[in-house]
Amino acid sequence: MVDNCLLKTKKIFYGWIILILCFLVLVASLGVRLSFGAFITSWEAGFNVTRGTITIISAISLITYGAFQPLAGRLSDLYGTRLVLSGSLGIIGLGLILTQWLSNYWTLLFLYGVFISIGFAGASNVAASAAVIQWFHKKRGFALGFVTSGMALGQMTLVPLSIYLVKHWNWEYTFLFYGCIILFILTPLTYLFLRSKPEDIGEKPYGIESDNEIKPLDNKIEEPPAQNSKGESLLNLLKIPNFWLLVIPFFFCGFTDLGLIATHLIPYGEGKYFNDELIALCISVVALFNILGILLAGYVSDYVSKSRLIAAIYITRAVSFILLLNVDNSYELLIFSIIYGITDMATAAPVAALSAKLFGMYSIGVIIGITAACHQIGGAFGSYLPGLIYDFTNSYNISIVLSAVILIVVGILSLYINEKRDSIKQF
Repeated sequence: MVDNCLLKTKKIFYGWIILILCFLVLVASLGVRLSFGAFITSWEAGFNVTRGTITIISAISLITYGAFQPLAGRLSDLYGTRLVLSGSLGIIGLGLILTQWLSNYWTLLFLYGVFISIGFAGASNVAASAAVIQWFHKKRGFALGFVTSGMALGQMTLVPLSIYLVKHWNWEYTFLFYGCIILFILTPLTYLFLRSKPEDIGEKPYGIESDNEIKPLDNKIEEPPAQNSKGESLLNLLKIPNFWLLVIPFFFCGFTDLGLIATHLIPYGEGKYFNDELIALCISVVALFNILGILLAGYVSDYVSKSRLIAAIYITRAVSFILLLNVDNSYELLIFSIIYGITDMATAAPVAALSAKLFGMYSIGVIIGITAACHQIGGAFGSYLPGLIYDFTNSYNISIVLSAVILIVVGILSLYINEKRDSIKQF
């Protein structure tokens, strides 16, 4: 019934609806995940544990997130992004609701760190990017940037909202509120209206006028030659220098953004005795400029060297960390928020586009899943190690300095990516 209606609706390109749906999925999924820092002090007090112990939850969450992202990519290739995104949203919503019956720290560790995080992995940029790549041949960088900006909007709206709700309600009611919206509203919308590829409703990718122009974008895996098994293809991928030059910097990108800043910026601000309103404002500023950075990076990546763009983002982020180290007042915190915000998620679109360019189109879901997994695992280390160092030093300074140095190094490494080499065709 829904498909019949879609087939009759030819006034607008349906890919724009796909963009909006994927955008909303990332607003909800990443907005909730990036709110982790808003709950740290409440969990410390409620479960009577240290900050390092609480950040174990974040680390396990990100490891689970990262480990399941290649699977999410593979499932997107096999069964389509529609089922992956809607099913993952259902897991997130159900898991958030189930937190109302938590009894101790260990149940929180399992429910948030494992169960809900499996949903985060599926309802992430991996499946969303795979869907966008199927629907857009031209303007792909812009489309990827637009969808990725949903993560920033989630950060801009849900993180400050989480700070407010935890202060005026508690963390349990906050999770219940988010869970009901995701499970009972967003999940059905995604299942009913999202389509994995334009062929599902008789359309062509944006920028394709005839069937003769269509390149192999189908997300079904073509059968590789007998001498090139899937295992051999993976081994070949691991031998490609471009692969490591892309994923190693992206690992440390996750360490610094999803790890250190997303997990620890709120408690860092609280430790500096900044009030909740200022911290919420700074998170919103980060997210606002994050959207600008994502859209700008997505647009620019269609016209300039993607490796140089990625390098510039990493080095600019390093500068923001040097500023953060010396923050003493609200103005300095806001300046950091602006500079860091421009770089926060700006790597996502150029890394996804560069992955598609370098490693072929037959396995885009898996390739993006692997790179995203490296980012998430880096985030796990970036969540736990600063918390552990804080337990010993009562300071984040060592973690901030270490992150700035790492970002400069990986920025330089990114310049050595050879963008002209189409490295692998099948997986």
